[in-house]
Formats: sequence, C-alpha cells, structure tokens
Amino acid sequence: VLSGGQDVSPLLYGEEPHINLGRTYPVRDAYELALIEEAYRQRKPILAICRGMQILNVAFGGTLYQDIQSQYPESTILHVQKTMPSTATHTIELAEGCELSKIFGTKTAINSYHHQAVKELAPNFKAVAWSTDGLIEAFESNEEGQYILAIQGHPETMVNDYEGMQELFNYFVQYVREKRLF
Repeated sequence: VLSGGQDVSPLLYGEEPHINLGRTYPVRDAYELALIEEAYRQRKPILAICRGMQILNVAFGGTLYQDIQSQYPESTILHVQKTMPSTATHTIELAEGCELSKIFGTKTAINSYHHQAVKELAPNFKAVAWSTDGLIEAFESNEEGQYILAIQGHPETMVNDYEGMQELFNYFVQYVREKRLF
C-alpha cells in the first residue's frame, strides 16, 4: 500500500519545480520508487492512495500537474477540500468493467485532498475514473497478471461514513488472499 503525503518532486519526471509546488520529501520519493520497482519485479499487488497514485505514475514514466489550479485551467472542482476528511466532496465516473466499478458501480462520491494530479499517464496503466473536470482519479495496470489499483482520493478516511470505501480495502485483501500473494 502506497499512502498519501507530500508532493512528488517534479525533478523525477524532468520538470523544474513550479512556484506553487508544495513541500517534497526526496528521501521518501527514493524509498518509494525502490519499493515500487521491487514490488513490480515480484509481481506483488499494489494499492496506491493519493500521493501513492502520483509516485506510482511517475515511477513508470508518467508526469503530474504540479498545481492543478494554475496548470489545469479546465478544472471546475476544488480538489483540496475544506471540510472533514471523511466527507465526500465530488463525484467520479468509473469505466464499466474496471476493478473499482465492481465495488462502486460507474459513479461514486469521493473526498479530495490533492493539488497535484496525473498529467500524462504512464503506458503501463489505463485510466478508469475521472472527475467531472476530466482529471484522472484512478488507474489500473493494463498488464495481465499485475494487480495495481490507484485512487486519487482518501478512502481510508471515509470507511466509517461510506460503506463502499471499506469494501475497497476488503476487495484488495481478498484478492491478495485468493492469489496467495502475501
């Protein structure tokens, strides 16, 4: 599981820091890149949340918007919510047949605490959920036998108020158990 946290350094994908870039943590970036590489090599399942989704995309050659508000003028949603973490603040549309749609159907509400977002999706992945302003909110591996699920929101903070959010974690654990990937 790759969790949320600080901004991902743009130097990792060949860009200079934007004026609105938040605090980065290069030691964590390096650690997680090595962790991702090894998990991928061993074909271990990966669940990535928020920053975890961003660093996962970067690890495979993708890029990020360093600051949605200033770099993605199409944005019509406040992606850094100003309410309780457990509160859903916008909806996402999910691709029919994707792993997340097995839990949520083709639309669900999610919370949002990010000002960075996927810009160019790495070729190893397929986008499976989008906010109404068009940003990628989730992706999965497009490689057979490689279980990777990444979501931009923070479902871990919503488990007490939104039943489907706990189901996401249950689904991941069940997959790992069934495939004996522990």
